[in-house]
Amino acid sequence: MNPFEILIVVVAAVLILGMIYNTTSKFISTKISKSKLPKIDFINNPSDIHNLINLAIKEKTRIKLKINNREPSYNTSIIKKESILNNHILLIDSLFPPEGNDKIQYSKSTVAEFSFKGTERKSKLIPYSFTTNYIDQKEYKNFKALKITFPKAINRRQKRDFLRVEPSVNQPLFIKFKIKDKIMTQKIENISAGGINFFTNLTKTVLWPGMKIEKVLITLPDESQIKCPILIRSIFQNNDPIFIDGKRYSYSCGAQFLGIDNNVSDNIIKYVLEKERNELKHLHREFE
Repeated sequence: MNPFEILIVVVAAVLILGMIYNTTSKFISTKISKSKLPKIDFINNPSDIHNLINLAIKEKTRIKLKINNREPSYNTSIIKKESILNNHILLIDSLFPPEGNDKIQYSKSTVAEFSFKGTERKSKLIPYSFTTNYIDQKEYKNFKALKITFPKAINRRQKRDFLRVEPSVNQPLFIKFKIKDKIMTQKIENISAGGINFFTNLTKTVLWPGMKIEKVLITLPDESQIKCPILIRSIFQNNDPIFIDGKRYSYSCGAQFLGIDNNVSDNIIKYVLEKERNELKHLHREFE
């Protein structure tokens, strides 16, 4: 082998090793970033907060904003972090549905919710939330972006096994069940293949954690029905009353489906995934 051929072999080997290194380093950096997610429920360490926000930016994670703790929530994503006089702020995409862009300007506070898939089980979601405030708007790449305050703390909520979505405003879901021979109809806040959260004015003397309701009825948009028992997991009074369609709700209740049929579970998963796909269609804008 002459010197020129040896040089070609060496250069090719260096290029191949470089490609392997880059691919491996990207894989490792992603794994490390997720494996180092803080395991505590209340995160106020600045370094941990920045790591979570950086990961949300990197993965273009969908963010749900609940303005003044009222439904509906609005979808967005974090574009980047900015600094003003050594204070960090967040630049986020315009909200969807679009009316949220006007509502947030007059808000007192806003709760941002987002989730990451865990490293142990990719299907398992780890939910986070933080409180923020609207600052102003900014023109960014020919569209209006929003400036919001950087979180001082992030809450890590209890892990959930299933992806949850909120029913559309124009296609709300309701749960029906009997309490002392009286039929109750409650509006569903969110749903997954494992259970639901619903708004209610029923207090803990009527619904309580550990209570089993033998039969409930939920009708999905495709007319398929969920008929099964549920177990009440939680009920709590909202910090501020939630208003939906002019009606005031003081409590939120979480319930788990029991003994659910596989076909019914598949219908819920189909609904959840379809709803998730439709919402993500509005968040496919690419950022630098």
